[in-house]
Formats: sequence, structure tokens, C-alpha cells
Amino acid sequence: MATCDVDSIVEKVRAGDLDAFGEIVAAFQADVWRSAAPILADRTLTQDVVQQAFLAAYRNLDKYRAGTDFSAWVRTIARNLARNAAVKRARGDSHLEAYRIELVDEHTPRQWREDMAEDRSAALRHCREALPPDSRRMLTSYYQEGLPIATIAKQLNRSIAAVRQSLWRIRMALRDCIEKRLEVSP
Repeated sequence: MATCDVDSIVEKVRAGDLDAFGEIVAAFQADVWRSAAPILADRTLTQDVVQQAFLAAYRNLDKYRAGTDFSAWVRTIARNLARNAAVKRARGDSHLEAYRIELVDEHTPRQWREDMAEDRSAALRHCREALPPDSRRMLTSYYQEGLPIATIAKQLNRSIAAVRQSLWRIRMALRDCIEKRLEVSP
């Protein structure tokens, strides 16, 4: 949608035609989705963030400057909301993991905990070796060498979002593999 078309719709919304904002949502929803999804890597959370982004855009429509790129403006809102949601989720995940570890430590004899840790380490080693070479290389670069995602992206000639998505998928594959190996282990 051309900037002048968006600007005329924005003016309609500002004048009180609330239904006109639906045209904006329809025109830019896919762009906003593509901005948030790689950061969150979670369909439900992405849907929430996309809705929040359009709601924030609507509430702050007076801050949008005619003649500028509306798509870039609303995508920036979405990326900021997605980053905040990702940080919030990570904090929650780390709190849950700490609680789980505390429960395990509190209610599991020390020898069993050590055996469980050895089993998980062995499962991780096995699952890591089962990954494709590119995935193993990406894990090594990020977790062992401590390279920033931007550097890895440049080395692999990929976008930062693609590397983030790949690392997330690799972690999920490792988690699933480890859980399956631990279920099978005697």
C-alpha cells in the first residue's frame, strides 16, 4: 500500500472512522507478523504481540508522521513488543527452571541427582552428535566460542533472525532428543 494511501486512511481514522483502521491491519499484518515471529519463535505469543502492536499503533496514531513509512513504524512497535515479551518469557522460564532444580535437589538423594546429571550429559552428547554438521557448528560457535549471533550470521551468510530461529530449533530438537533418550534409558 502506497504511503499516500496509508496517510489518507490514517486521516480517516483520526477523524473518527474506526473501521478504516481495519484496512491498515489487513495491509500490514503479514509484515508485522514477520517482524515479531523470529524474535519470539512461538505462534501464540506472536499472535498476541501482533495484536498488541496494532493496538499500540492505533493508540499512538497521533505520533505517526504523514509521509513516512507506516509499515516501518508499526514493525518497529512490533519488534519492541516482541523483544519485551521474549525477555519476560526468558525470565519466567529461568524462574521455573530454578524452581524445578530446587525441587529436585530438595527431594532427590544426592547420588540419584549425580546419576541423573550424568545420564543427561550422556544423552546431550549423543543427541548433539546426531545433529547435522551445520547445526553442530552453529552450537559450537554460539555456546562454546561465545560468538555473537550477528557474527555467526555473517559467517553463514544468513540473517540474524534466521540464525536465532535456527538456534531455537536446534535447542528444541536437542531437548526432545534428550527427553526421548532418558525415557528409554533403564
